[in-house]
Amino acid sequence: KAKKKLSNSQKTTIIVYNFFKNLNLYVEITREEFNLICEDLFQRIKNKLDTVIKDSKFTLEEIDDVKKLGISNFLFPLDEFSVGYNTFNLVELDLSSLKLKDEVNLFNKDLYPKLTKLNLSRNIFKTFSIFGKLPYLVELNLNYNLFTEIFPKKTKIINGSGIFGLPNLESLELAGNQISNLNGIQFFKKLKILILRENSLSKIDCINNMEYLTFLDVSFNKLRNCDRASIGMLASLQVFLCDNNYLKNINGFDKFYSIQSLSFENNKIPDYNSLEKLSTLENLKDLAIGNNPVTKSINYRNSIIRMFPNLLKLDG
Repeated sequence: KAKKKLSNSQKTTIIVYNFFKNLNLYVEITREEFNLICEDLFQRIKNKLDTVIKDSKFTLEEIDDVKKLGISNFLFPLDEFSVGYNTFNLVELDLSSLKLKDEVNLFNKDLYPKLTKLNLSRNIFKTFSIFGKLPYLVELNLNYNLFTEIFPKKTKIINGSGIFGLPNLESLELAGNQISNLNGIQFFKKLKILILRENSLSKIDCINNMEYLTFLDVSFNKLRNCDRASIGMLASLQVFLCDNNYLKNINGFDKFYSIQSLSFENNKIPDYNSLEKLSTLENLKDLAIGNNPVTKSINYRNSIIRMFPNLLKLDG
């Protein structure tokens, strides 16, 4: 924790509860003191890097092409990272846990023209305005930021930036935000993986035309209804996770012919009638419905196994 706090300030306080005989320890430490304490560790890391560079037969001056870079939790701000580094050939970048804030066009093709994977989890971003055009970006992790919407009503539509600057995105992770409205998600037309767990969704909409979507996770939201009328056909969907919501009705999933795995644990599914239509899904191999009222029925497991003869896993 001290390391993270010192990323954005010159000093912090370390608290160790019950350090000795129910007494708490409070120690104020500066960034300079922290670096001094960790000097031996830093030197050992430097020695490892020196060995790698030496074995590679390159000098530092000759290394100007970095394809993968992770600076998660580093003790310097992003603007210092951008100066003096060649980001032109980066394909993977990890900037998680840096307390980065919204700044228009922070990530764009001029700085990262070949970027395919970007991890921005555990920062304090709120909008997609941070993106200019990133034509090759395929995987984006925005877990545990401060998003409440995908496309706020007052957002200006600028071609080639924001959500329109990510035309080839295939995997989008937005877990642990505060999203209550999915308007705008429909513009990510090539998504295959969408993770929306731990948000504030009361309904799922705007995804009914995602023809490539194979994996959808909306667990730990506030969903009370999740049927075909609200989420569409999703012909390619193979895995649907909807645990820890308030669902009673799962009508419509019998038309999701590609589904292989369904999970509705910790919902409000009352009886077998809500499940019977799903028995027509020939590709369904994994079904999880634990901690629903229906599971309290007599001979629950045997009844489900008879209803779904192709299942390989039940509540496993």
